[in-house]
Amino acid sequence: NSNSNSNSNSNSNSNSKSVLSIVKSFVNTNLNNIIKSSTESKIEFNDGTIILGESIVARYYARVCNLYGSNILESIQIDRWIEWVEDKQFKTNNFKNELNEYLKFRTYFVGNSLTFADIIIFQILNDNSNNNNLNENGNENEKVQFNHLYRWFNFFKTLKQLN
Repeated sequence: NSNSNSNSNSNSNSNSKSVLSIVKSFVNTNLNNIIKSSTESKIEFNDGTIILGESIVARYYARVCNLYGSNILESIQIDRWIEWVEDKQFKTNNFKNELNEYLKFRTYFVGNSLTFADIIIFQILNDNSNNNNLNENGNENEKVQFNHLYRWFNFFKTLKQLN
């Protein structure tokens, strides 16, 4: 038996999906042959291995769904973004400035396709969209100031798995 523990951040509002439910919507294979039981914070595998923690469970499914990068370097970059956003005060303009500048010439935070990093960052911003003015009814000055982040955020709002 191997156990892993992780604390999870829960900045969710009742109208948004959990990160885990978003990631699981990308699962396109039947995992019943390897998973005995699964909840939001625990997976028990048929071999007796148990993983614990919402963050760890979500990361497991992200890897299963190929949302954890196409190589080791991209996986490390995804972990870096997750740690970075966990350490930031996401309601500040500095947070949005850094994201906006990074997205200047990018569509995704890592690589050339949707990854777990995009899902985490989108969910944090979406859960706090009343505060960050990135939604359609947001402050026009902020839409201009954070134009790359606004573009990215609204592109991701069109993806059916994220809504």
